[in-house]
Amino acid sequence: MAGLNSTDLKMFHNLFPELTPVQTETALLYCYGLGREEVAGIRHVSVPAVDKSLTTCRRLLNVDSLGQLRAVVLLRINANILISCQAC
Repeated sequence: MAGLNSTDLKMFHNLFPELTPVQTETALLYCYGLGREEVAGIRHVSVPAVDKSLTTCRRLLNVDSLGQLRAVVLLRINANILISCQAC
C-alpha cells in the first residue's frame, strides 16, 4: 500500500491545519485502521517515529487517546463530505 499522493494529502491537510503534512498523513493512515508498524513501513520510518508523530497529533488536536484522535479525524473528514454534498 502506498502513502497518500500529494494532491490527496493537500486536501486532507486543509482539514487539519494544526498538523504538518507528515503528521496529517500519519494520523490518516493510522485512523483508517493501519497499525503502527504498517504506517512506519509505508512512511519508511521507525515505529517510535510513528508513535512520536501520533503523540504530537494528539497534543495538537487536544485529545487524550488514540481512540479520540481517530474520532476527531474521522468526524472532520465526514463533516467535510456532508458539507460538500449539501453544496451540490
